[in-house]
Amino acid sequence: MESKRFSGVTGGDMYDLFKLSAPHYDVMEDQIGVILGKYCQNLTSDEINVLELGTGTGQTLDVILSSDPRIRVVSCDNESQMVEVAKASPHTHVRVIITCEDALSFLKSRMPESVDAVVTAFTIHNLEIPYREQVFEAISKVLKPGGIFINCDKHALTDYDAHQKNFLAHMTSLKVFDEIGRPDVREAWENHYIDDEKIELTEDSARFLLTANGFDNIEFSDRHWLDAICTAIKLN
Repeated sequence: MESKRFSGVTGGDMYDLFKLSAPHYDVMEDQIGVILGKYCQNLTSDEINVLELGTGTGQTLDVILSSDPRIRVVSCDNESQMVEVAKASPHTHVRVIITCEDALSFLKSRMPESVDAVVTAFTIHNLEIPYREQVFEAISKVLKPGGIFINCDKHALTDYDAHQKNFLAHMTSLKVFDEIGRPDVREAWENHYIDDEKIELTEDSARFLLTANGFDNIEFSDRHWLDAICTAIKLN
C-alpha cells in the first residue's frame, strides 16, 4: 500500500518551507520542464497526455503545463490535504484534472498505452518497495511505445561512502529551520530522511525496474546530494 507520509508537519505550507533547506529544489523542478519540453517537440499530435504521480502543492504540475501548450494533465495524490492545496492554485483549469487516490489505483484505472508521458517528483522514493515495483510495472503499461518517464527524486548512489556524504549534506541543511525558530520542522524532515533510508530508491534499483519493464535510454542527471532526475523511454 502507498503510505501517507505528508499529512503532518511536512505537508501543505511546511513543504514549501522545506525549500529553505534545498536551494536546488526549484532548479530541478525547472529542469523537468526542459526535459519534457524537448521531448514534446518531437510529437506531432494536437494533444499530449501526461500523468503526474504525486500532485503535492502543484509546483511540478505548473512546470508540466508550461512545457508545451498541447499538454493535458491528470494528476493524483493520496493526501487530501495536498490535493486541496493544489486545487486552490491558479493552474486549476481545463487542461488539468486532479484526483485524490493512490498511485497504483490511479495508474490501473488508465487505458493501456494511452499517455505520452508519466512525470513525478519526490514521490516514488516514499513508496514501500513491493508497492513501488507494482507502480513501475503499471507506468510501463499506461505509456505509449516511445513514451517518456521522468522522475525527479531521491536516487541513492550505490557507493556507500558517496551516499553517506550526500545523506549528511541533506541532514546538515535542515539546521536552517533551527535558525528560523522551527526545530519542529527540522525534526520532522530528519525523521522523514531516516525513514527513507529503510526503503531507499537507488540508481541501480531504478535502472533494474525500468529495464525489467521495457524501458531504454535510462539516464540520471542534475544530481544535487541525494536528488537526481531519472529519464527513460518505453521501448516500441
